[in-house]
Amino acid sequence: MKFAIFVSAIFGAALSDALWAEFCDDFECNVNCGESVHIEDPGCLANEGNRHSVKFHGEIIGINYMSWHPGPNCDCQEGCLTIDRETPMCLILTGSLVAQSYSFGSGSCYDPQSYNNCPGSKLLDGNGTVFHA
Repeated sequence: MKFAIFVSAIFGAALSDALWAEFCDDFECNVNCGESVHIEDPGCLANEGNRHSVKFHGEIIGINYMSWHPGPNCDCQEGCLTIDRETPMCLILTGSLVAQSYSFGSGSCYDPQSYNNCPGSKLLDGNGTVFHA
């Protein structure tokens, strides 16, 4: 019984801490990368507008999302990107992915908590392809 609890505790911790993200200044996820954030943390990453890439590290287990916001404090949500096994580990922030602030969450872009609520919002798959505008 003790062994089962020990194994469960180890694997449970590994699954809950699976994927982290860092915003970087360059387009290759190398220069001046910020502090790592857990992608299941629903907090706002404010004032990230001058960043050009996001570096993911860890293992992608399940489905999560990254949403972006036109204002510096995660006001209305402008777009949503599903993060899955198709998402590159270095995501370049160009085109519709450029924003002033970002947030992460668990689930997909189809989940009610991740619905877009700004005019002109877009839903993107793990490769950045628009599948709903």
